[in-house]
Amino acid sequence: MRPNLIFSITFTLLIYSFFVNSCSDLSRLTRAERQEIAIHSFQKGLKTKNDGNNDKAIQYFKKAIEADSTFVDAYSEIGEILILRGDYRNVESILSSIPITVRRDAEIYYLTGSAQFYQKKMNDAVVNLEKSIQIAPYHWKASWMLAQLYFQLENYKHASDYLERLLEDSLSAGNEKIVALSQKVNAILHIHNPRNSFENELLKNLSQSNTVTRGQFAHSMVIEFRELSDGATTATRFLDVSDDNPMIDFYKRSVIMGALETLPDGKFYPEYVMKRRNIAYYLYRFLREKTPNHRFEKEMVLSDVDKNDFQFDAIITICRQGIMSLTADGQFRPNEPISGLELMQSITAVKNLLETR
Repeated sequence: MRPNLIFSITFTLLIYSFFVNSCSDLSRLTRAERQEIAIHSFQKGLKTKNDGNNDKAIQYFKKAIEADSTFVDAYSEIGEILILRGDYRNVESILSSIPITVRRDAEIYYLTGSAQFYQKKMNDAVVNLEKSIQIAPYHWKASWMLAQLYFQLENYKHASDYLERLLEDSLSAGNEKIVALSQKVNAILHIHNPRNSFENELLKNLSQSNTVTRGQFAHSMVIEFRELSDGATTATRFLDVSDDNPMIDFYKRSVIMGALETLPDGKFYPEYVMKRRNIAYYLYRFLREKTPNHRFEKEMVLSDVDKNDFQFDAIITICRQGIMSLTADGQFRPNEPISGLELMQSITAVKNLLETR
């Protein structure tokens, strides 16, 4: 063996040994040296995990993270082990310590959402599992978790959507649990919603749309909060929508339940494309009316909404409640349109919030 090669191997082993005995001296090493230590620790962790010693494997993965805090795969391995152990609280704690700049990993969001699901933190679980799907649309484990989550929340339409997506995959289609839950969900939809072919088609189109109109918002709110929309719908009139319009009942009921209003000129404007600030305002107003004694927290920073904006309180409250989300750099994008899928997720979050009070 060449002397230079012997020196290189010896030097690497010395660095690793030095790291194991004194992690506090990592700051003295170069970034490349720390990464080398992190990779070596991670590989040792994988081997130890495969040998069945999960406790020791976790220690190796933690050493990898100490050497390189951006080592996302090491976080994932720890999360998987702790999920299997049922240590869901620690999963949340450890994964939440990942730096924001590198957190955008589908598996991390999936593991975080799973831990929250098992702790019955449904609102938080929805947010993280949906983010996992946004990053990796074919993440079947996240889709399966969301299908079960929405089924437990009795949101059978959303559960059905994810189950259909899973059954399109040849491997998932043979999974007995997925097939059984799909059959159960479809049976419930058929029994409890005989008109589901019309309404489901509208919701399906909405979920695939990049924009949301006032008419679509009205329809979605009435579907989710139908019990709040009972009233004398014949007394409601709109100057721009005739009574023979197939959607008129949804528009009227949305006003009765307090989700929308007739505008000052007596019109409804069903085709108006709503901005994110509009959605935040109406959901805030609806939530405040249904929970008048609830104290809304406002400790949050919005980098693109001025505090003097008349919709500031609405926007920050809706974000604070986890109903709508900010970008990684704290932007709300108030004047951009909201997608149909994000609207459906936001309405579901409102419904879940009301059901827990």
